Amino acid sequence: MSEALLDRKEVCKRIGFSHTFVYKEMREGRFPKHRKIGNRSRWLESEVDDWIRSQ
Repeated sequence: MSEALLDRKEVCKRIGFSHTFVYKEMREGRFPKHRKIGNRSRWLESEVDDWIRSQ
């Protein structure tokens, strides 16, 4: 069973912050890392949801 993947637009919509915030927090180790699929970035839905709950 594969896990749902979110694109950048969906991640930003769910967390209520811009993509600039997402990448800054990733660099600082405070937001889940994306997975590269081809030339696209995707985040695991469960990791984003865990981050939301921890805030």
